[in-house]
Amino acid sequence: MIKRIMDNVKDENGFVFTATATIVSVILGLTILFMTNTIRSESVRASELYVAQEAHWQAVDEVQMAANMIQANGTSINSHLNTYWPNISITQIDQTNMIITSDVLIGSDVAGAQRSASVNITSPLYSIIEQVTSGDFDITGFSSVDGGNLYIGGDVELNSWWFFKLAYVGRDSTVNFYIPTGYSVDPLTPSGGDDYTVTNISPISLPGFDNSAYVPLINYASGITVDNASIGEWEDDVTIDGSTHPSGLDLQTSSFTGGGILSGLGNGIFVNGDLTIDGTSSSGTYIVDNNTASNPGFIVVDGELEIEGDWFYWIPTITIPDNVIIITTDDIEFEYANFGNSTSYPSSTWSDYVNEIYTLGDLETSSWSYGSEMFGQFHAMGSVSQMGWASNMDGVLYVPNASYDLSTLFNAFTDFEGTMYLKSTVNNRFSWLSDINLDSRAAFRRGLPGGLVQPVQIPWIILASSLREI
Repeated sequence: MIKRIMDNVKDENGFVFTATATIVSVILGLTILFMTNTIRSESVRASELYVAQEAHWQAVDEVQMAANMIQANGTSINSHLNTYWPNISITQIDQTNMIITSDVLIGSDVAGAQRSASVNITSPLYSIIEQVTSGDFDITGFSSVDGGNLYIGGDVELNSWWFFKLAYVGRDSTVNFYIPTGYSVDPLTPSGGDDYTVTNISPISLPGFDNSAYVPLINYASGITVDNASIGEWEDDVTIDGSTHPSGLDLQTSSFTGGGILSGLGNGIFVNGDLTIDGTSSSGTYIVDNNTASNPGFIVVDGELEIEGDWFYWIPTITIPDNVIIITTDDIEFEYANFGNSTSYPSSTWSDYVNEIYTLGDLETSSWSYGSEMFGQFHAMGSVSQMGWASNMDGVLYVPNASYDLSTLFNAFTDFEGTMYLKSTVNNRFSWLSDINLDSRAAFRRGLPGGLVQPVQIPWIILASSLREI
């Protein structure tokens, strides 16, 4: 009996041990399974977090890279950034501010960053008159100068005659004179309603000009050997007027496409010789038209260009419309003609797409042409350039090799608004009721790459506090 009981106890102990071992195994298995799932979940979360962080920091890196490249190269680098780094987008706020954005997608995670950029206002954009060829630079003849930063390479005198002021400087907005060390402005202290500052700096020079985009077009024109009006090419002197083109010349019309060299740029005409655009017999004010806002129309002339309205009225009777680029190897003269439509607008509302002139010769509006309106970018590499009587010019004026005429009697009442880069002026003066409004914002989007090479003292800076996650 006792033996049987002991055998039962042994059996029960074995069962308990087996049951206990089984329970422990289940619990241990569940624990291991739970821990494995936990590790796997944490691993997934860590991986997702890592990818999100990777996208974020890549966006930050790209924004900073773009900012550095803009600071080093200027805004001309923007198109390359948009082309080669598709994550990057650059939004121009105005002529002096932009926003740089990068959106990076890795897997299903998107992260982005933004940074602002601005022109460094402590290194101002100057209008420049590089040389004063003899004596003082005179502001006289009841002329006025307003706004902006003006560098003049010598002494400046604001003329008076007895008690009568012959110059008005800063009446509407302050003028900041920058004068080479050792020279001054007389009087040094503003009086009689004038408002200006004077700062001495080391001598500076005009910005250079990148003509690499213009040379192939000139070479194309000079190589034309036969007339082919159906594609807008002439190999000798030609006149475009109401007889040759009764409905006018549309630079965007396919029948006047100037060959393959303009593909991707716009359309236009080429002349290997002198070109006269005569609007006197035109049925309307536009003997030349350009019916697109985005693509420029080109007029490329290996020779002289004369654009003339009807002399009988003494005022402009024709207009070359906006977004037209003229390139010549010799002189350009406007007689009783306007260039561009937007001269009545203040600079803050000027169009991005404006006219442009690049000439190896002179740029002139006839001295007898009363009230010509000129609007755009004007780059004259010749010897003498001038504005006509009571004519207005708005935009960027660049005359790097000789004097520009703003001073004689037949150039009285001339108005200029924008940024000027002049080697010197005729007679070293502003005179005869000329009205000069210097606006540093006068920089436009170009129909051609190249153009002015900005001075090194005008960097883009990156606002340190503006980087943010988006």
